[in-house]
Amino acid sequence: MKRLIILLITLILLSSCVSISKNNDSQLDRFNKQIQHDLSLLNLSKYKDNVYVGVSSPYSTKEKMLEAAIMNVAKNISIEDFLVLNKLLISEDKSNLGTTYFETKELFVYQDENLSQIIEALDILEIYFSKEAGCIVIAEDTRKVGKERIYKAQYDENGYPTWIENRPEIDSYIVGIGSTLGYRLFVDSIYAADHEAIYDISSQYGSETSNLQNYFAMVQNNYSTFSQEGKVHQELAVVKQIQRIDYWYDESNNLFYSLIIMEDDRGK
Repeated sequence: MKRLIILLITLILLSSCVSISKNNDSQLDRFNKQIQHDLSLLNLSKYKDNVYVGVSSPYSTKEKMLEAAIMNVAKNISIEDFLVLNKLLISEDKSNLGTTYFETKELFVYQDENLSQIIEALDILEIYFSKEAGCIVIAEDTRKVGKERIYKAQYDENGYPTWIENRPEIDSYIVGIGSTLGYRLFVDSIYAADHEAIYDISSQYGSETSNLQNYFAMVQNNYSTFSQEGKVHQELAVVKQIQRIDYWYDESNNLFYSLIIMEDDRGK
């Protein structure tokens, strides 16, 4: 893996985290600026399309964060090639107690048998460390010949992404936009937004299936009679050859947005 050994040796001596806060900023302002800064690093517009990014959670050491981020670069390459995403929502309500059970599960299946080969082929280009994002690694997949990206995110004069309010139209491509409330960890927030964008693409592509089952019952015990109802909702999405484009954080509503595109081959 080119340059990785050198980067590991100099890891403790060098820090790529950029401080963007000022002394008079509030803690919330500093947090929001850091999130926007970290998200801007995930925009790969200046790179060819064989360059990918991986993000780790914050860990106790930089070495652990770097290792996790590199692994996630490899995972993202596999996921962008082919992904099956399965979402399951289960809820149950009782008239005398209200919501008594609620759970969501997501399972995504990708081809993970070649992760070690992908890691060996990576050329590490940039490494950033951040309090919120942990570690961000940008790397080139040397197995592929890079080409100019089909679409690069656009911003207005205030730095606001135009794709948030106006879905881009790209010939022969399906555009997916996902959003989610922020999670405790930065990496979980961007993955959740990615998942919603993938479901958006899959619903347009026609590869998303949705199944909803409801049940209702009257229950009687020694003390009272109450109703019990539940819902099981399952969604299945299949995508292939997707490309992550950009992210955005709406700090006023604590919403993370993701923009992903996929080639539309239905007319071929």
